[in-house]
Amino acid sequence: MFIVKKICVALILFTLLLGYSVDCISQISRYTKYSKSDGLLSNFVYRVVEDMDGNIWACTSGGVCKYNGIEIKCFDRKEGLPDQDIYKITLDELGRLWLFHASNKIAFIQNDSVHVYPTKSSARLQFQFYNNIENQGVRIGTDYYAIDGNNNVSISTDYRYNQNSTGLIWHNLFIGSADGGDSVIVYNNKEGSSFAINHLSEVSVEVQTICQYHEPTNTFQLYSGNQLYVYDTTLVYIETIPINLPENVNILSAIKDRWGNIWVCTRNGLFFQSYVQRLHDTQYINEFTDKDIIRVLKYEDDLIVIDDSGFIYKYTDRGIFDIAKIQMRGGLIYNVEIVENKLYLSNGSTGFVKINLENTFFETQIDKVNSRGVKDFSFVSNNRVLSSGRIFSEINVSENNFEILKKEYYKNIEFNNASSQVWINTNDSLFVYDYSDSLHLLQATYFPLIENMKYIDNDKLLISTVDGNLYQCNIDSKIQIEIESRVRSIKIINGKVFLNNETGLYTPINDLSIDSLLKFEMYFDYKSLQSDIVVNDISVHRNNLFLGTNVGLLSIKNVNVNSDKLVIPTYIKSLNGNKITDEIQQVEYDNRSLEISFSSSYYGNRDRLKYLYALEGWKEKIDTTNAEVLRFGNVSPGDYIFRVKSFDTLGNSSEWQSINIKIKKPWYHNIFVYIIAFIFAFIFILFIFRSYIANVNKKNHLQQQLAELELSALQSQMNPHFVFNAMNSIQNLIISDKPEEADLYVSKLAKLMRKYLDSSKEKYIKIEDELNIVRLYLQLEELRFGEKISYHIENSLPSRFLSLRIPATIIQPFVENALKHGLFHKGNRGNLYVRLYNEANDIHIEIEDDGVGRERVLEIQKASHREHKSTGMKSIEDKLEVLRKLDKIDISCRIEDLYKDTIPSGTKVKISISNI
Repeated sequence: MFIVKKICVALILFTLLLGYSVDCISQISRYTKYSKSDGLLSNFVYRVVEDMDGNIWACTSGGVCKYNGIEIKCFDRKEGLPDQDIYKITLDELGRLWLFHASNKIAFIQNDSVHVYPTKSSARLQFQFYNNIENQGVRIGTDYYAIDGNNNVSISTDYRYNQNSTGLIWHNLFIGSADGGDSVIVYNNKEGSSFAINHLSEVSVEVQTICQYHEPTNTFQLYSGNQLYVYDTTLVYIETIPINLPENVNILSAIKDRWGNIWVCTRNGLFFQSYVQRLHDTQYINEFTDKDIIRVLKYEDDLIVIDDSGFIYKYTDRGIFDIAKIQMRGGLIYNVEIVENKLYLSNGSTGFVKINLENTFFETQIDKVNSRGVKDFSFVSNNRVLSSGRIFSEINVSENNFEILKKEYYKNIEFNNASSQVWINTNDSLFVYDYSDSLHLLQATYFPLIENMKYIDNDKLLISTVDGNLYQCNIDSKIQIEIESRVRSIKIINGKVFLNNETGLYTPINDLSIDSLLKFEMYFDYKSLQSDIVVNDISVHRNNLFLGTNVGLLSIKNVNVNSDKLVIPTYIKSLNGNKITDEIQQVEYDNRSLEISFSSSYYGNRDRLKYLYALEGWKEKIDTTNAEVLRFGNVSPGDYIFRVKSFDTLGNSSEWQSINIKIKKPWYHNIFVYIIAFIFAFIFILFIFRSYIANVNKKNHLQQQLAELELSALQSQMNPHFVFNAMNSIQNLIISDKPEEADLYVSKLAKLMRKYLDSSKEKYIKIEDELNIVRLYLQLEELRFGEKISYHIENSLPSRFLSLRIPATIIQPFVENALKHGLFHKGNRGNLYVRLYNEANDIHIEIEDDGVGRERVLEIQKASHREHKSTGMKSIEDKLEVLRKLDKIDISCRIEDLYKDTIPSGTKVKISISNI
């Protein structure tokens, strides 16, 4: 029975070998389609033109559409077009886009503005007839119109360049099919001559041949028979690009842009094929069509391919061979490795399996209960394997037995031969064991949701998790690495690390031997493939990339070929919402928060596009961004240079684009303002200084005047007449044998003199001290005059006022004057009243006598021929005036004559001090 089985399998393999040929693969042609649902005005697209800024302009039956790689901007009748059915669009050297339509109006678009010029022609079909940099010609019917560089329209009389052909283009050359022939004619407009290029056998001449001149690359491009032919300006052949779209798609024209992307105009929409899609020859292998390929491994000069049904194939140059069929029974294949012509795999339901690749039949399978449920394994040597799963065990692959190390559930396992370390994990923890002698735990850490683990060298371990995170680990550290999406698998092929994730294939950009965090860049972008594809596994073989996907096995040729780098068209669009026009952008101080927008004409997957930028003079650091609008807040006045450069993951980049920005200073930061401000400041300071000097001088003068008045007051208080009278009074008391009264008089006089001297040192003294001086003075005068005078001091001030300070010696001179003049000339006993009272915070002091009055005193002085001028009164008035100016004290003095029945009966002096 066993022999029969072998013969049957051999016959099957032989039949398969005969049936396979080079036709087992088919090429993929992937296109992105743009239609009305994406923003086009119509699905009927005639032509496409690329302008010098890299924008794609499509003329459709509904109008003109401009696509910059981000958004589609439409121009129709609402925008001013004379007709919505635009069947042709051309670009001249001034950047004007000429629109051809069934109308008697001339129309072109310049700077996104539509310009329309009506004509007198009754015809409704337009032809373009010449251009020599400054002039563009349009023929409508039998009339020829020329429009110069300033957009001035005139009737053209120069007909010698006009050719009876509908294939005219704006450049010096145009190409059209000859009448009734099979050649292509080239007309040289400037010389008026023509010559045939039918020797260019690459072109299959058809009536539908479309010729366009592509200004950004200086190439002629002819579309004919699903082929795009590219020539230089001297008509030297460059390349032929096949346009592979389904047969039911009606192709009208095609063009290759500066990127190498292909734009195909059809009745069903605009089709786009990116440079990456064209760069690599991507092919499906027919035998694996619609199979879910989960593993692809290199084996010598062949590939081992495993699908999700458990079939194992060997893919060779001679064909595809079945190797084995694993009974999956609902399980999964977790790990596959090839060691010494043997394939080892772990399967959740079958266990650990060994297959001999030399005879392509099952050789041995460990089929013991305890070995079932192996999830992952790692080779310690050619004969020893550490496995994880339901148990942690060591398997001897030559003797087909195993040793249980731990009866616990583990998922992934990795062994490092250099350090003899075993890394193994559960659902939520990571363990590191030393396996040099016996199993010894070195470390255990919390680490949930691990999906893949792989040693990439002796020091670095990469760990990816289910939630999309990637970590670089060793026994001492765990550092997260930025990666775009969830990593499906980690593989090392020919010493190179490959990360297979949901968006593409990534490799490190720095050397693995460098002791630093790895950084990854995209090696191949899956977005160039069909949108519903899922890549399960990868392998690199003979410079080709093989992808095991959910829809079959893909072969991508020339994946390591470094093609010529392309220049990304990049430009700075606006500053603070204003279009960039001048060489230096002037910004007012109030608008110094800058908003700069820029963009690139980048088609296909814009996720791989990034920008380097710097605002020189503000922050010299060069930063990276994905955004196309940057904001810089409150930039200081000055001169700056903004630079930006685009780059992608394929190594293409732009030149540095820059604008000069000058942020104006505020109006008050002007040299003339500074000069005027300086002059005003100087004048103001000079005025202040002179005022200060004047005030100082005035104050010094007042201080000096006050000092003189103080001295004068002291002199008036201690004048010789007063002292003489006092001494005379003392002498009389001594002669009258009144020693006690004389002693009292001397004591009071001495005390009064001391207080006079003390008060002369102060500008202000307490009210209480002033009253004591007045009281001493009156006591002395009472001793001298006896009962001739009587004085009364009435103090109604609250106690808190007594400690307040008032100008020194302002009461005593008025008291003295009342005694000497008012009461001295009175024949009988006279009375003197000193009253102190307050009104709120104002203090009032009254000195009143019932003497003869000031008029009688003047009469007496005139009769005795003695006119006395009281120096004490004059001094006190001057003193009060000085204090008002010097200390801004609010003090007033008023003298009132008293009468009794029109007869003078005394004098009253009232001193008022406010806000003391």
